[in-house]
Amino acid sequence: MTIKVSKPAINIREELADLKQDTGLKGQELMRADTVAEVRTAISAGRKNLIINGGFDVWQRGTTATTSGTGYGRYDSVDRWGSYYNGTVISKQSATIEGSIVNTYKLVYSATNIFTYTKIENGSHLVSGKPVTLSFYAKSASSSRLRVRGRFYDSGAETNSSVHDIEVATTNLLTTEWVKYSYTYTPVDASVNMTRDYMIILDNGSSGTAGDDLEFAQVQLELGSVATEFEHRSYGEELALCQRYYQAIANGELWGSTNTTSRMRINARLSPDMRNTPTITRVSGTTVSFQGSGVGKTSTDTSSAQAATSSPRALGFDLGGFTSLGDRAYAGGNSAAVVFTADAEL
Repeated sequence: MTIKVSKPAINIREELADLKQDTGLKGQELMRADTVAEVRTAISAGRKNLIINGGFDVWQRGTTATTSGTGYGRYDSVDRWGSYYNGTVISKQSATIEGSIVNTYKLVYSATNIFTYTKIENGSHLVSGKPVTLSFYAKSASSSRLRVRGRFYDSGAETNSSVHDIEVATTNLLTTEWVKYSYTYTPVDASVNMTRDYMIILDNGSSGTAGDDLEFAQVQLELGSVATEFEHRSYGEELALCQRYYQAIANGELWGSTNTTSRMRINARLSPDMRNTPTITRVSGTTVSFQGSGVGKTSTDTSSAQAATSSPRALGFDLGGFTSLGDRAYAGGNSAAVVFTADAEL
């Protein structure tokens, strides 16, 4: 026996229309993505922020400072961020942005220019020829102007490098409220080996008056054409990234051995390994103390002496100013005071 079954006709177009769902913001970002990198960025997979300490969590040098020099090598307070002009007052602040309490970075200048920057090591091969998006929050109590720039450079020779202005907002003033800004662009480095570093510069375009300020929060540079949520790294991870460029060495981390009766070889492990052999500086006003066999020895000498053997992995040099050194080996005194700094900034 044959059974015949009949079904009503189906309008395929109408059925497909009924299946449409709201993709949401993330879904729209994924649908617009042209590359795997953009998809990865859109779903916030893995590490994405190329800027170290963009959340301004690490302040090894201190939470306030007034800069006393000029140039692109000035790092006076917050880790991985420098200020070019003399007289800039830097301070750590906090704010509530979109319901979360975050650290902020405030600059107040004594004249007409507020200028800060951060450098990305070997950034050329990371960003050259690729779309990137820079995003951050900013405000100004004095309605300062905002200028944003990106720059490739060789070994600190910034004046001889190509400059890429991302945005020059010379007529638009910041407000007293926190506003999120984002810029998508494609930086291109014309150098052959693309081993240059990349610098992000934030300033007020040489405008304004003394006392003007800029304040920033959650600065992020990421691959792709979408400004995604700020990437929060743990404090320990952010600190380790910063310590590749700057470390503070406490007295208790030292150990020493007698060289002469008045001079001792000082050593300490640098962890993590630093970018290159750092410049070692004595912290002014501190005393270096050691403990021998039932006897303590101290020195207030401010200069390292001969036979320096420091490397990216360890501090090592002679220090004078001791008297009657007798024991062969000395352990660092029981003090958490920072007595040396190691600087390997870009």
